[in-house]
Amino acid sequence: MSCIIVSSIPLIFCFIMLGITCTVIDTVGGQPSYSGFISIDCGISSDSTYIDSITSIPYVSDDQFINTGVKANISSNYITSALERQLSTLRSFPDGSRNCYLLNVTQGEKYLVRASLMYGNYDGQNRASVENPLLFDLYLDYNLWRIVKITDAAEVHRPESIFVASADTVSVCLIKSGTGIPFISALELRLFDRNLDPYTNETQTVALTYRYNVMPTTNRSIRFPDDIYDRIWEPFTWHSDWNMISTTSSVRSNFGNYFKPPSAVMQTAATPTNSSHLLFQFDYVNMGALVNQFYFVFHFSELVPNTTRAFNIDLNGNYWFKNCSPPYLVATFVCSAVPDSDSLHYQWSLDSSGVSQLPPILNALEVFTPIYHTNVPTDSGDVDAITTIMGRYQLEKNWIGDPCAPKEYAWDGLSCSYNSNSTNIETVILSSNALTGVISDDFGMFKQIKYLDLSHNNLTGKIPNVLGTLSSLRVLNLSGNNLSGSVPDSLLQKSLNESLILILEDNPNLTCTNGTPCKLTAEIGKAKKIPILVIVMTVCVVVIVVFLLVFFFVRRRKAKSTGGTLKLKARPFTYLELKKVTNNFENLIGKGGFGNVYRGSLSDGTPVAVKARSQSSEQGTKQYFAEVQHLIRIHHKHLVSIHGYCMEGNYMALVYEYMANGNLNDHIIGKTVSDITSDWKKRLQIVIEAARVLFIQIQD
Repeated sequence: MSCIIVSSIPLIFCFIMLGITCTVIDTVGGQPSYSGFISIDCGISSDSTYIDSITSIPYVSDDQFINTGVKANISSNYITSALERQLSTLRSFPDGSRNCYLLNVTQGEKYLVRASLMYGNYDGQNRASVENPLLFDLYLDYNLWRIVKITDAAEVHRPESIFVASADTVSVCLIKSGTGIPFISALELRLFDRNLDPYTNETQTVALTYRYNVMPTTNRSIRFPDDIYDRIWEPFTWHSDWNMISTTSSVRSNFGNYFKPPSAVMQTAATPTNSSHLLFQFDYVNMGALVNQFYFVFHFSELVPNTTRAFNIDLNGNYWFKNCSPPYLVATFVCSAVPDSDSLHYQWSLDSSGVSQLPPILNALEVFTPIYHTNVPTDSGDVDAITTIMGRYQLEKNWIGDPCAPKEYAWDGLSCSYNSNSTNIETVILSSNALTGVISDDFGMFKQIKYLDLSHNNLTGKIPNVLGTLSSLRVLNLSGNNLSGSVPDSLLQKSLNESLILILEDNPNLTCTNGTPCKLTAEIGKAKKIPILVIVMTVCVVVIVVFLLVFFFVRRRKAKSTGGTLKLKARPFTYLELKKVTNNFENLIGKGGFGNVYRGSLSDGTPVAVKARSQSSEQGTKQYFAEVQHLIRIHHKHLVSIHGYCMEGNYMALVYEYMANGNLNDHIIGKTVSDITSDWKKRLQIVIEAARVLFIQIQD
């Protein structure tokens, strides 16, 4: 029998392949192979490897796949004899907004990727509850994969997706986007058959919602080696009036089967005990899926010899498929051709069609939800350039995953341009990163770079000519290095016609026109008018530097005289008060060297900004006290005032007046558009006034 395609709304396929016995199975010496598998146990020691006792798959430490995070063990209260080994340890990510694993793949191949997550009260904080769930995001490359919501410390979450590799690596990123610190227990990658799963292609990934083995003989899940792709088939029994039928004979998947369920799953099935109807239902429960759309796949095989069944399939009382008649010991399926999205409740009914008096049968089922590729990845040439630069200079940065996506979590030191067709790196700031050697030609590979800052490193040699070919470049800062030779004419000409701000100070062996030393940015322009931005920003920097010198001098002098006897006059807050004020630190509005800043409201409704000290902050207790002392005395229309402070053990925080229009710095430098940004005189006046009031207050 040939493949039958039946058209309805939604479209469905019923593939019943008879007479074709070709089966594609990856085996080694007659046994399933785990070639193409990557199996990572997160949180175990770097030199640890082991063979899993259930699957016989080797697992390794995650140290070789990530260089951030903190290893931890779950609480002993959650360790049982039945607990999978991979769930007893984990890696958490208290620092950084995005932390990524990087896995090697083959471009164009299809893969299954699965994360395992069990909280297990590893931090002793009992944070997972229905009232206060742990929330964070999982990204697969540049697309949001799953919104993780942990409400039970003992619950195991296993987000799984099938995707086509768009490059030779794939990243799995944990994003600190909600109320929880991201963590992961295990990460598994499985090479998939590119001819399987028709829903997955270069523009769409699918995420697993359910995968069930109907009426199994045991309560254990079926996975590798029974399933050569290591899919996990959970046991499923819907009604007590279901009857199980089974066989010990193998059930084969023919060449035309796009899903190939394992024989161990297809050897059992459910039939109704006392009727001709097999009923079951699903209520849509948001498991972190991004859309309320589902692909349904039902797997059938006749297990009784010399038997013919024929049944119809209805969805919510509407016709879905007619006269499906599974062949004996051959896996067939009925599946959605387009995702169903018209209901939050799905009532399925398998009913005898009358062609046969035998009741319907169901062996297994899968439910998927689509992940549409709505984000545009960073241009591959830009990615190659920045990753080569990272390796060449051995940069110790958390640069894993797509450099520009997700947009809110671009790599530190980079900014990007985004449009519907491409995403490009337009700013690279590597100032004071201890770069050594020559300036790599790879900096000339960025297609739309506008700002390149390599200042205050130890770069040597000549400025490469390729930098002069960057048509979009507007600012090039190479000051504070040990560069030598002549500046390329292409850069000098762009500086002369004011299409490029070229900053070359403090390179004593670098020469410009006629072999003269390049001492000042102004010399390059040969007394031409320097853009007003440079003038104003230079004045602002001078004012701020002078202020800071006085600030630290006076503060140091007072610290010596007062020692550790500083007394604070601002209102003290407890940690629990700040937790309530910020609604459990839910609304993150900014980040800085001190730590994260959260928006909150006092009991009287006054909006505040709470700056919580990060564990990685270098600011100590003494400096913290000194800062509070100075801040509570400062009152000025251009300076934010402080409401209070918190200091409980190692936890420190400052409670500021909330400024709805953003911070002053963004207005001064023009990042935020306002009446200030349009008036340079006003910008300069504000900086001078702020410096003056700080100077006066510190002297007092």
